[in-house]
Amino acid sequence: MTKSSSFLKHALIYGMGHLLVSASGFVLLPLYVPCLSVAEFGTLDFLNRLSEAVLLFLLIKGLRQGLFSFHNLARDDRERRAVIGSALFLLILFLGGGGLLAYLFAEPVCARYELGAPHLLRLAVVALLLEALVTLLLGLAQARVESAFYTAVNFGIFLARVLL
Repeated sequence: MTKSSSFLKHALIYGMGHLLVSASGFVLLPLYVPCLSVAEFGTLDFLNRLSEAVLLFLLIKGLRQGLFSFHNLARDDRERRAVIGSALFLLILFLGGGGLLAYLFAEPVCARYELGAPHLLRLAVVALLLEALVTLLLGLAQARVESAFYTAVNFGIFLARVLL
């Protein structure tokens, strides 16, 4: 297989993985409309935007890109394991700190923005933390050019969102 055909094959597989995750929002829309009030849609959107801001603040995308880059620059398996271990350590440190802050300040944030019960915000934070962990591990799958695994995990995320 030539390099260009290999590139196109992997690009198509990665693209399908992204498409599945994006499609979950579209697929879930008919389920949300009859079940959620206008205020609940606002709360859902607020929590989605808040999660995006938290991920940006915790530098998760940068950590993923660093894992990807340094994994590919490593000369041997020992260096690759060190990169993976460092990335996981930083992820746990960032997510643990962010999760602790979210847990501690859930009540005042919910009261200030009229989000309802603080346990819903805490549940959203847990989902966010799991998503960040999966994002980092998917970055590792991309660094190893494991496109089929990457897409399978994205399909699992799609199914979990639809079923939950």
